[in-house]
Amino acid sequence: MKNNILFCFVVLLSQHIIFAQCGDRYLEDISSTLITHKDIKYGNNLDSKDVSTDLLLDVYEPENDTLSLRPLMIFVHGGSFIGGSRTDQSIDENAKYFARKGYVTANIEYRVEQTNLLTPILNFADKNNWYKAMIRVVHDINATIRFFKKDVAENGNIYRIDTSQIILYGSSAGAIACLHATYIDDLDEASVDFRRNFTALGGLEGNSGNAGYTSRNSVKAIVSCSGAIDNLNYLNNNKDIKFIAFHHGIDLTVPYDKGCFVTVACHLNQFYGSKQIAQRQKTLGATYEFYTFDKIDHPADKTANAEDRAFLLATTATFLHNNVVCNDRTTPIKKNNYQTFNVYPNPTSNQFFVDYDNNIEQKEIELQIINIVGEKVLERKMIARSAEPININLEKGMYTVRIVNSAENTIYISKLMVTN
Repeated sequence: MKNNILFCFVVLLSQHIIFAQCGDRYLEDISSTLITHKDIKYGNNLDSKDVSTDLLLDVYEPENDTLSLRPLMIFVHGGSFIGGSRTDQSIDENAKYFARKGYVTANIEYRVEQTNLLTPILNFADKNNWYKAMIRVVHDINATIRFFKKDVAENGNIYRIDTSQIILYGSSAGAIACLHATYIDDLDEASVDFRRNFTALGGLEGNSGNAGYTSRNSVKAIVSCSGAIDNLNYLNNNKDIKFIAFHHGIDLTVPYDKGCFVTVACHLNQFYGSKQIAQRQKTLGATYEFYTFDKIDHPADKTANAEDRAFLLATTATFLHNNVVCNDRTTPIKKNNYQTFNVYPNPTSNQFFVDYDNNIEQKEIELQIINIVGEKVLERKMIARSAEPININLEKGMYTVRIVNSAENTIYISKLMVTN
């Protein structure tokens, strides 16, 4: 990995973590082939020109998966609220990436502002149109959540969804929409501009379909790629929602810290970017991770930046495994078993040491090293000895070190940076 990753406010770097039951699921591919359900209608609503619009999504699930209930990840594409599509390569490939790891993923189309080449600036000269554009996407996300809840209740749960495990993944405009869809849970707390336009378009839930069900308090985690929010106070009563974010340190489209969209569009109000959101998460004591790509670009999961994107996807998979989809299945451990799993020196070039805790020292383990695309690049059965160096010959990059103690059905995970 190039030295363009600045780790800010990272909760899990060399933390000792213990899991049971999930195993490698959600970390590594459980299937190389997917079952695809295309063009599923999940709702209908009027677009910005008051034209009735069917709302479609694609669902991916791993083939030959026998698990009765699976977490759901909903993917929301970018496009400045005037363009983009669920067929865009990055968002579609991201949905498939997580489906291969054991999730059911839904890649959604939503209503965008109906403009042509000459009118986007004119449309958004009135900031109410900007807020309405965001709210339409929020309403369509809400309808997606209700669609799956309705399927569980009325259709026998066709996709075998665990509705207590819903994760939103948003890129750019999609991330902005995911943040507001999740964190604004009371119209009274919304900013004046949001409140006025939510009221005009149908309230918090909206009218995009699947009435009789609610999307409130349904999201367990958010993956935000270059997102922003208009009021940090929305987070205050939502600290139980797990959060991971990625952003370029210099982003001329969506503010990294606090600022205006497209740098100069300050009439749309100032928004708080990923850095500010992460700082508030830290203050609240929430579970979160935040990564900055130290360069000028947008969005964080841009397909052209293959190495950064691979790191983003692998890091997200680890975060969700550790903190969301496997968290409820964690085996209870006595307090004195929580000791630091330390890998040193870190970064390193050709060897490292592990400080094993007393439960592992001198016992047989399996040591695994996994690269950022989820491939095992080293797998070795050995006796755990803290003083014994582990020699490596790996390319420069970020890796996950996993120590498997089969006798106790536990897995210990840490991060390792390899330099030249």
